[in-house]
Amino acid sequence: NITISCVEGSDDGRIFLGGRDGCLYEVCYQAESNWLGKRCKKVNHSQGVLSHVLPGFLKGFSEDPITKISIDNQRNMLYVLTEKGAIEAWDISENSARRIMRMSQNDITNAAINHIKTVDSSIFKQVVDICVLSPEEHSSMYLLGVTQCGVRFYFGGFSGNYQPMMDPQQQQQAMMKVQNMHLQHVRLPAGYTPNAACGKPRSVHSAFYNNGTMLMVSTPQQDQDILWSLSSEPFLHSETSPQITHDSAFHRMLAESSTILHLDGLVWAIAEVKEKTPLTLKYPLKEAQSPKKVIILTSQGAHIVELLKPVDLLQQLFLACHGAHHDAIKAFFEIQNEAESCAISLHLACMESMRGTEMRLWAAQAFFRYGGEPFF
Repeated sequence: NITISCVEGSDDGRIFLGGRDGCLYEVCYQAESNWLGKRCKKVNHSQGVLSHVLPGFLKGFSEDPITKISIDNQRNMLYVLTEKGAIEAWDISENSARRIMRMSQNDITNAAINHIKTVDSSIFKQVVDICVLSPEEHSSMYLLGVTQCGVRFYFGGFSGNYQPMMDPQQQQQAMMKVQNMHLQHVRLPAGYTPNAACGKPRSVHSAFYNNGTMLMVSTPQQDQDILWSLSSEPFLHSETSPQITHDSAFHRMLAESSTILHLDGLVWAIAEVKEKTPLTLKYPLKEAQSPKKVIILTSQGAHIVELLKPVDLLQQLFLACHGAHHDAIKAFFEIQNEAESCAISLHLACMESMRGTEMRLWAAQAFFRYGGEPFF
């Protein structure tokens, strides 16, 4: 009997299991029984058929329990994190599972040292959580790893193996197909800059990532966790602009805001609140109006955290400054750029819920005061 430490399901109904023996399993099921009489079976993707007949000392397999499974449904990729900090990448397209690569903790640490040589290498150990990066946000980066000290590892590589005769949909699928993966970028956490006003995270054990916002949970003292929020959302949020390239989009994320929140008890799990009826089409206006919500389950209850959009940030600035005539509002327009800031202020001024309120007046004043001159 194998002890299962984690379970993860894909959007197309596949169920993957992470075993304490370090193997990746899948629950395969079908509607009707076959000639063997089984409608459901457990398949070990990590070991071949010979593993069932060879004795244990001949398998040459050292156990490294799997602690986390993350699935990239858009790229048809599955990522595995083990107890010793190793990361595996699996191709789960075409109803199969094929391991592409495996990086041990030592491999990751050595690669990180080549990127940053001015800090103690101990902060690169150990990877405690992994998060998938969406293709819309990062075309060549697939996975984000987080260490106990809050260091972030961005893994990516080369993808795409299409031919000119393919139709556009096939070319897009081929470009999203992952061929390999290696460490591309290392990001130090808050507290490592010379003018940092906050401390350094330690004993990080959980992480959550969504569209430029990273939530990390650390346990600096017994029986109480701290939530670290690192977000690039307030800075130059213009991801829908056709002039924005992948490189410039990634450079925008190098500027971050940081927030610390003390939680009640120890965190058990973090999950995003999903829509009850997911839409097949994307509506930019609806996405701008609805901030993402994250539930943090602790030993004392549940916390609901909202990942604020730029329109929410501007609204809070108006309330804090009691109007539009303030340096903080001017700085917001300078950070976001004029086009984005004007669109945000117009959005606030035209919201039905703001009718007859001071917020609507403040948004209009900010639009004319800081929006710049019209141009064609």
